[in-house]
Amino acid sequence: MNIIQDYLDILQNIEKSILAVANANPEIADGDILLAFEKAVFKLSREKKRLPELPVLMPPKTKKVYDVLMEVVGFRLNRDSDEIVDSEFGYQIPYRHMIPVLERLIKSVKMWTKKDGRKGFINFVSGYA
Repeated sequence: MNIIQDYLDILQNIEKSILAVANANPEIADGDILLAFEKAVFKLSREKKRLPELPVLMPPKTKKVYDVLMEVVGFRLNRDSDEIVDSEFGYQIPYRHMIPVLERLIKSVKMWTKKDGRKGFINFVSGYA
């Protein structure tokens, strides 16, 4: 599976939503985005295993990113089966695909932050939005 080729539209949906939040809240940096992605992966991994939901604790600015992220994930995640299905929001992908999409975004945030500083990922995504 090539995450970027196979799910480019989902990656772009997530990135554009995150960018909108970051642009509306200039105090948000890549660290907030990274933490939101990590919390989302943790939540979805537990959900996939049908484990009880745990409270998600994070700073308010990270929570803004997380809430928007989970909204997009909610539209694009097929929670009912392990198949890719069509929906009114485009196709939906199962956990086994969504979690690697988010893990790919984590890798991207880390890379751009290391390369270009605390808003490296935000600046990178801004070039494509």
